[in-house]
Amino acid sequence: MMCDMGNRRNRINLGVPPMIGTFLFPDMYTGFKQQYPEIQLNSLESGTKGLLEMLDQNELDFAIVPSNHLSPDEYCMLELTRTETVFCVSRDHPLAGADAVSVPMIQDEPLIMFNDGFYQNEVIKMRYAAYGKSPNILHYSGQFYTIKQFIAKGIMAGFMFRDIACTVPEIVGIGLDDPIRIKISLIWKKNQHMFSDSAKFLKYANEFAKRSS
Repeated sequence: MMCDMGNRRNRINLGVPPMIGTFLFPDMYTGFKQQYPEIQLNSLESGTKGLLEMLDQNELDFAIVPSNHLSPDEYCMLELTRTETVFCVSRDHPLAGADAVSVPMIQDEPLIMFNDGFYQNEVIKMRYAAYGKSPNILHYSGQFYTIKQFIAKGIMAGFMFRDIACTVPEIVGIGLDDPIRIKISLIWKKNQHMFSDSAKFLKYANEFAKRSS
C-alpha cells in the first residue's frame, strides 16, 4: 500500500490536438472520470509537433495524436480509432453534392488551415505536391472554432476529420478520390516510469479502444 501511495500523483497530463479534442476526447474523459473520480485528468491542446516535443521533455504523460507517421521504435502506441480526412465546404458550395473530389478539382479553392505544426497540414501539402500543386491557403488558425465558422459561412473551404464534419449541419464533408486514412493513437515515451494513476489511465484507454474498434 505504501509503495502504491508513493507511485500515485492523482494527476495525468494529456496532450490533444483540437480536432481530436472535439470528437474523441470528451467521451474518453467522461468514461475515465466515472471510473476514477479521484484522478485529475488535465488536457493541453496543440499541434502534433508541439505535443511530441512536450512529451519528449516530460511535460506530458500521454498524447493522443495521428500516428501514421510515427514509428513504434520512437514511442509506445495504442491505437484508439481510425478516421478519414475530408474536404469540407458550406452546404451551398458548388461541390457540396460531389461524391468525391480530387486535388485537380480543388486546387484553386481558397482554404483555411490549421497553423504549421499540425499533422494534417503536412498530409494535405504532401497530397497536393504529388500533383505538382500547392494548396491555396489564404488563412491559418490554431482555433478549431474559427476554422469551422469560416467553412460554414462559405468564406473558405478546409479539411476536417469525417467524424467531426458529419456533426456540423452547416458543413459538408467530401472524401478524396484517394482517401486520406488517419490512425489516432495514445502514445507515451518508451521506458518512462509509469505512475499508478497513469497505469490506470492506460488500462482504461485499452478498454476504450476495444469499444471503439
